[in-house]
Amino acid sequence: KNKLYKMEAKELLTDVEDNKQEIKRERLSAIVAGGNSKQYIGKDLQLSEIDTMTPEQINKLYCRYEARLGASMTKTLGNSFINLYTMGVSKYFNVVNPPKLIQDLEEDPFINHAL
Repeated sequence: KNKLYKMEAKELLTDVEDNKQEIKRERLSAIVAGGNSKQYIGKDLQLSEIDTMTPEQINKLYCRYEARLGASMTKTLGNSFINLYTMGVSKYFNVVNPPKLIQDLEEDPFINHAL
């Protein structure tokens, strides 16, 4: 009876891993089909290439996609925070050139590192 449970658990884990792999493959295929592979994966790909990739290759590309997506989201949130900060400061202080303040904050290495 224990052998049966161990076998079922092993099969279940294999199914879960296969499902995760298929989800990654589908997400990468959607990126390629949408014409965004250069932006999110770093190179131009065809759908046929995604279909023939090994699980290891899919994992590698998916990690690259997640890293680029995370960086893009962080940059967007950082820019939103800088704009919000500038609006708040401008409300209480006489900021002569808000776009210049935004540019200075975006180029500041300390703020860049913090964001």
